[in-house]
Amino acid sequence: MSVSEGERHQGLIVIGDDPKGVAKVSFRLVHPLNPDDLQDYLVAYNRLKNAVDGNLLIYARQARANYTGLIRQIEREVRTGPISRFARTGKPYQTAIACAILTFCSALHLYQEQTEAEVVRHFGKPSAEHTSVRSMFSAAYDRTLAYRLLYRLRNVLVHHSMDCIGFQLGAEETTTPAGLILQHHYVRVSLNREAFLRTDKGVSAAIRKELESLEADPQFDDLFSAGMAELERVHQEVSEFYNHDIDRHATRIVELDGLFKAHEGDRALGTMILPTATTPMQMPHTVLDDDVFGFARRVVESKLNG
Repeated sequence: MSVSEGERHQGLIVIGDDPKGVAKVSFRLVHPLNPDDLQDYLVAYNRLKNAVDGNLLIYARQARANYTGLIRQIEREVRTGPISRFARTGKPYQTAIACAILTFCSALHLYQEQTEAEVVRHFGKPSAEHTSVRSMFSAAYDRTLAYRLLYRLRNVLVHHSMDCIGFQLGAEETTTPAGLILQHHYVRVSLNREAFLRTDKGVSAAIRKELESLEADPQFDDLFSAGMAELERVHQEVSEFYNHDIDRHATRIVELDGLFKAHEGDRALGTMILPTATTPMQMPHTVLDDDVFGFARRVVESKLNG
């Protein structure tokens, strides 16, 4: 195919290592698209990208990942040194853990607040749409104790006390059938019920009763696991309701996924503008997130399964 200076080629781009080793990366146009199809794919991608992480959900995910990473770092340190030494030097870790917990609780709380505000901006208040979205959040709150506790914990941490976060290091010994003694170090971060329940406001009588009925303080590992699962569930419900055309966009992205399947490398949509005598080659492009493709597949599969 003959090419001309400044000629534009639009379509699917794969980014990878330069096989010749001349440049840091190579850009390959692997499937051409006409301008209308390129724009349609970009619109569909951006709509789903916003549904996946264009809001506070991404901060909840990252806060949970940060929390888990901190716990693993502490476990490594207490395995290689005395716990008493860590008790003297571990304050930065405890502060970082508290920040991760506060970020998660704030993201959960503000996700509901900002989602409702966006629905009101588009549909007004009162409106059937606003009532429906509020009912989705109410159902999530009613379904899961962890969601209720984390939602309320944000207010307690911000307005009352950070003492609700309990931190415990320890070691346990177990004996194998062969008589070998094994030592296991543990890190436990729990909701301090005593401090939480000292709060005069923001904790309902029902939650007080639920907490008092527990045998022990709930662990944040368990609270994050159940709370994140509920947040992801309500996020998908809200996204499917609010983005009423999400099925059509998801179908387009699954179609785009199929076009990329035979090609390895980072995926992008864009335009290749060939160099001229006065300008270098240009490659304006949008790199595509694998999470968006996964979300699109789940939406399509959910639709097919009824």
